[in-house]
Amino acid sequence: MWFSESEPKCRTNISLPGNAVDASDHIEITCSVSFNGIWIPVFVCFPQLPGLTTDKTNQTSSNHVLHTRVIAASDIDDFAVFNCSMTFALATDYQTTSKEIPVRPEVPVYDFLWTTPAIRVVNASGK
Repeated sequence: MWFSESEPKCRTNISLPGNAVDASDHIEITCSVSFNGIWIPVFVCFPQLPGLTTDKTNQTSSNHVLHTRVIAASDIDDFAVFNCSMTFALATDYQTTSKEIPVRPEVPVYDFLWTTPAIRVVNASGK
């Protein structure tokens, strides 16, 4: 079972007007959600481009998932759009209490899709 304690939220670090980023800078996409249950939310963002992805799941007290994707602006096309969705993975410490053949619980269905506005890649330095 999966219970959301918050709605999933995604954002970017883009701060220039017109959803623009300097070609020498980077784009950071961050998605987060708080949850509880045996299913851990997993964020996936497309298109998959070179860059650094970190996923941090805190299952001690807050059951919080934080997904961060960092991409060099020079690696994306002008007017690129990113889509992030959320799937689920069964917690690695999940164990069934049944002595019969273990049955894998059904994956929760939760439609979440976040889309960036078209990202402008500009040369803000004027060089």
